Amino acid sequence: MEPDLQATNGVVHIVDRILLPPNTKL
Repeated sequence: MEPDLQATNGVVHIVDRILLPPNTKL
C-alpha cells in the first residue's frame, strides 16, 4: 500500500470520528 493512500485513510478515519456521533461507532 502506498504511503499517500495510507495517510489519506488515516485522515478519513479521523474526520469520520469527528463527524459521526460516538453512538454510531460499531
